[in-house]
Amino acid sequence: MVLPAGFLKSLEKRPNMRKILLTIVSVLNLTIVYAQENFENIAVDAGVSPPGLGASIIDFNVDGLMDIFITAKGSNMLFQRNPGDLKFTEVAHIAGVYYGINSRGATWADYNKDGLPDLFVGNVSGGLSTLYKNEGDRGDGIFTFSDVTDSAGIRDLPMVFSSAWGDYNNDGYIDLFLSTGNAFKKLYKNLGDGSFIEVSYQAGIRDSSIGRGSTWGDYDNDGDLDLYIVNETESGSDFSPENRLYRNNGDGTFTDISEPAGVNCDRIGKGAAWGDYDNDGDLDLFVTNDGKNRFYKNIGNDNFIDIAPDLGFSDSLTSYGVAWGDFNNDGYLDLYVVNNYRLNNLYINSGHGTFNDLGSKLGVADIGSGNSVVIADFNEDGKLDIYLVRSSEPSQLYINKFAENNWLLITVTGKKSPYNGIGAKIILYSGDLTQYREISGGSGYLSQNSMLVHFGLGAHNIIDSLIIRWPAGTIDKILNIKTNQKIHIIEGEGIVSNIKNSNIFQKTFSLFQNYPNPFNQETEIRFYVSRPCKVKLKIYNTLGQLVKTMVNEEKLPGNYSIIWNGKNEKGKDLPSGVYIYILRAKNYIETKKMVLLR
Repeated sequence: MVLPAGFLKSLEKRPNMRKILLTIVSVLNLTIVYAQENFENIAVDAGVSPPGLGASIIDFNVDGLMDIFITAKGSNMLFQRNPGDLKFTEVAHIAGVYYGINSRGATWADYNKDGLPDLFVGNVSGGLSTLYKNEGDRGDGIFTFSDVTDSAGIRDLPMVFSSAWGDYNNDGYIDLFLSTGNAFKKLYKNLGDGSFIEVSYQAGIRDSSIGRGSTWGDYDNDGDLDLYIVNETESGSDFSPENRLYRNNGDGTFTDISEPAGVNCDRIGKGAAWGDYDNDGDLDLFVTNDGKNRFYKNIGNDNFIDIAPDLGFSDSLTSYGVAWGDFNNDGYLDLYVVNNYRLNNLYINSGHGTFNDLGSKLGVADIGSGNSVVIADFNEDGKLDIYLVRSSEPSQLYINKFAENNWLLITVTGKKSPYNGIGAKIILYSGDLTQYREISGGSGYLSQNSMLVHFGLGAHNIIDSLIIRWPAGTIDKILNIKTNQKIHIIEGEGIVSNIKNSNIFQKTFSLFQNYPNPFNQETEIRFYVSRPCKVKLKIYNTLGQLVKTMVNEEKLPGNYSIIWNGKNEKGKDLPSGVYIYILRAKNYIETKKMVLLR
């Protein structure tokens, strides 16, 4: 069904008509295509067109804007998103992460829980893979990194093709898995003191095939992350190594169930990505190969079936990158597949178990040296965009112009769990629609998608409930959330920011009006910190005399609340009157007044 551009949006004031149209589309198993408005390639204008091999999306400088890290045959590239527009500035050299003659996959996670995302870069030259610690703002707005590979205990590395972060033992500290070539894979357990210890053998992960990709996902919904590894045949060899699915036993060890589970594909593997395409509450798996791709539907009880032939997904291609995302915001995950020098595929999910390849119609079926793909909503308009990395031609940044339905964006902060929320499960209920997402620390091929969680919602205007199951066991439940907005959730606190069509980090810091005001016994003062720094919150009388210091310490990014009981430093009650409270953090100063009534 072809509709004029903006047609559904024109029905926003006629919700019944809009709902009837979408119901007809669903019942008749149609796919909506919007005339003219599809995807627009802005890579050259945005400054992110250089070729590369892999990519990851991260807000490395905690300003609320999505940045892009690219590995390449020469040096690595780090593109920092400029505020106010879709332009990027290359900052890898000044940040100290440019070196990487033979870099491949790169992934991000806050391994030391200081509120700043750190970076691991795999390198196929032995000994050159690097763990970069994010040192934060050096004082002039420039964020820098330091090489802590050796001091963190990540030593004696063979060639490393890709990496994936995941808290496999649910201790709140993110662990690191390395997919290696011609050597046993490496699982590094985070000790919580800034260092790691290699535990692959003890954990039961003893695969020594040529690794290409890996991704964590809790496919059996038992609360701990399982691991899928993609392997490749050695050049000139007749041996086809099997991919591996390691089920987490919950005690720090894993069991290889690849063969009985039916996911031990013996092709020349490239990448893999978990996603719940049929909204049944468990993760399914798509695997790209140099040959026929595999689409493993999760049927429960540690079993999968390959439905690629039934869906027409098993043509003999050389496929590399793969990413799930709801590109038309209808409430069902779609799939983008990168094919080397063949048309790329954008498979739009009908919601009835079938897909339609609309890559050509929507302008994203590029034929070229496609290698990797990542998805993110770069301009935070509720529509998922595509960044396609090509190895020998300009890369492409496709901005989504065609999605017309409702949406929700979510950022999260873990407390007991990993800071970036990796491994957290988010379940959304809206009318008859149920969706499931899991925040990933690396997936696809040499890639990591944005950790900004996106839900398409079709014509639904209200989310009835949102449940977040954190790796540490915390469960947050939030009711009656409006659509078409971005929210921020902190573990154990629920929604702490709720700003429609806006960046929740627009202000570097924020000081809010106390409540209640005026007050008698006590009042609450809230403030927001967007980056690690020394924070001071002090209360003065109208004569400018300091009466109480509420905060004077280093703070991590996040929302804070503090109660003042109307007493001074000596614990004595202060008289009625107007008092002034001032927040100072780096170059930020904000002042507000409150009234104490006795």
